[in-house]
Amino acid sequence: MVSRLRALGGLHALEDFAATKGEYVRPVGTSYRGYDIHQMPPNNQGLTALIMLNVLSGFSLGALEPNGAERFHLEIEAGRLAYQDRDNFIGDQNHVHVPVEQLLSRSHADRLRAEIDPARAMTHLPRLELQPSDTVYISVVDRDRNAVSFINSTFGSFGSGVVGPSTGVVLQNRGSSFRLAADHPNRIAPGKRPMHTIMPGMVTAKGRAIMPFGVMGGGYQPFGHVHLLTNIIDFGMDPQEALDAPRVFYRQDA
Repeated sequence: MVSRLRALGGLHALEDFAATKGEYVRPVGTSYRGYDIHQMPPNNQGLTALIMLNVLSGFSLGALEPNGAERFHLEIEAGRLAYQDRDNFIGDQNHVHVPVEQLLSRSHADRLRAEIDPARAMTHLPRLELQPSDTVYISVVDRDRNAVSFINSTFGSFGSGVVGPSTGVVLQNRGSSFRLAADHPNRIAPGKRPMHTIMPGMVTAKGRAIMPFGVMGGGYQPFGHVHLLTNIIDFGMDPQEALDAPRVFYRQDA
């Protein structure tokens, strides 16, 4: 794989692959109406969904129509604010400080919520660049209620388009998510991981797994997580109803 990448002009070395290892990490989480919601920590974008839930916890979503404009408006506005935080702060925590506690604080949620007018959209919008994605999500629960929430993706269609000639492994292209600005937490640097979009979720209550969950769709995933959870928790839908329900997503260029 390395020889193939270098033949294409890449700067990869065997040492880069040898130094790569999986990590056991502590999830980040928040509480939402009596449930504990868990996400992967940065460099993952799961923090975005948690910020959205913190903002939405101050609204009585369950009193609104499940597919009504008022509900979708609140979720969209919360998403716009949370995605702005994602784009401004999330990077590889092995290289930069990500203010996770501050971003998940109730005071931060209160400040964001104060920006939302239930009657009209905000005029100053965060910039969101979407990338095509090829993602697979799997959730498994056994009879002992051991639960696994698993997601995998090559990012772009066919990833980088590069295949190791002797392995058949398709190489992903997550490096395209790096920023070039020198002062950005997600700036490109040697040995650093980019902010990425795949985010398996887990709901627990009283220390027990209630539901592993996830969606596919690149940058859409925080919106998808929040929409699924609010359908179930606020509107009392069963999982199939929650998945089948109409969805919304804000795109500035749409």
